[in-house]
Amino acid sequence: MGVTPPWVRIPHLPPLIIDLQNFSFKVKLIMKKILTIILLCFMWSHTVLAAGIEDFEIEGISVGDSLLKYYSEKDIKKIIDKKQKYKDKSFVRGAICSKDNPQTFCKKVRGDFDTYDAIQFHFKKKDPEYKLYMISGIREFADDIAGCKLEKSKIAKELRSIFPDARMESKKSPHPSDKTKRSITHSSYYFLKDGSSSRIQCYEWSKKIKTPDYLKVSLDHSEYVFWAKNKAWK
Repeated sequence: MGVTPPWVRIPHLPPLIIDLQNFSFKVKLIMKKILTIILLCFMWSHTVLAAGIEDFEIEGISVGDSLLKYYSEKDIKKIIDKKQKYKDKSFVRGAICSKDNPQTFCKKVRGDFDTYDAIQFHFKKKDPEYKLYMISGIREFADDIAGCKLEKSKIAKELRSIFPDARMESKKSPHPSDKTKRSITHSSYYFLKDGSSSRIQCYEWSKKIKTPDYLKVSLDHSEYVFWAKNKAWK
């Protein structure tokens, strides 16, 4: 994962929310399911439980979508991170802040988001279609890593019910972009049989990095999963 700057917290708003009525409407019209977390998780149907990563959405966007469906090529070029930091350049990272995000690092291109302070995405370098291989929603937990971990634990349990056949892996590891190894990523992965994955993470940054802690929920294509594990930082 690349380093993503902080975003303003949205008080009392869980990082994943299911509007069941909207969910039912979207299934009928566009055969998409919204990846969200609700207290009534047991109302998910067997069809949803059997769905693949591409069937879910974060802020209305899915893995496999062309970013051109949502933004012009001119705007896409503006939201690509100037400093990628990856050793392998196969994928390109970018981010879009919500309209009400006051952070100075946010670019002029904004998103009308309902749940997250920002979204992050990856597509292949020089891909004219800007096809998404990874998308994630980010919510800030400034000076509240304990709160982030608590929320992560709740969502991790829900993801287990959504992806019951997935292989789960949890780990705590230094973030590769911090050479001091004092910045820690707390991760729970759900690997699907096709090689794709969903993950929930808390980023605990060292004071030297000067980046507030944040929660990150992601959907990953199998090609992105392989790249992130075997090439991105090596």
